[in-house]
Amino acid sequence: MSYQKITLVGRLGKDPAMKYTDDGVAVTEFSLAVNERSRPAKSKKRMAQTTVWFEITCWDKLAETVAQHLNKGRLVLIEGKMKSARAWLDRSGEPRCNLEVTARDVQFLDTRQETDFADEYEEDTEEKTPPPFRDPVYDQKKEEEYEIEDVDIIPYS
Repeated sequence: MSYQKITLVGRLGKDPAMKYTDDGVAVTEFSLAVNERSRPAKSKKRMAQTTVWFEITCWDKLAETVAQHLNKGRLVLIEGKMKSARAWLDRSGEPRCNLEVTARDVQFLDTRQETDFADEYEEDTEEKTPPPFRDPVYDQKKEEEYEIEDVDIIPYS
């Protein structure tokens, strides 16, 4: 028996793209950037940051949920299994590698930005002033019943 599990926390590098197989099964793919910070050895220089990119694939209901609710820049936690590592050369001839992961679970770690809610909720733009505070005990008595006396203000010394 063998078992494999990978857990990633990162931000979406592009909006999820959903499509359907010939059998009608939903498939969503997106890239995930996972940043790692490390301090250079024997140096007091700033922390170095390395970004590792993963190509994430989701299936069925998870694929539909991800496509509906996530977009570029969102922070997520992904649990899944490594599918493959595909090597390639970038424009400058440097070797690169795409790490492909099939997601079993996707957890949203941040909230949507307010601009994402603009179409779903109509904002009430009318300014409302709160009603003035009225003490219920004071309202029970008539103002004439209160004796008001002059008070001398003594400065603090």
